[in-house]
Amino acid sequence: MIKVIIFVLGFVVGVFTMKLFPSETNIVIENVKEVPKNLK
Repeated sequence: MIKVIIFVLGFVVGVFTMKLFPSETNIVIENVKEVPKNLK
């Protein structure tokens, strides 16, 4: 149950951040996409 609450909170914060800082969010998304390439 606690994991579900944390997941929902993280999702809400993510959506809130995307609305407040669209350009910064795009940078973060690009960085996250690069991580799997760096792990290989």
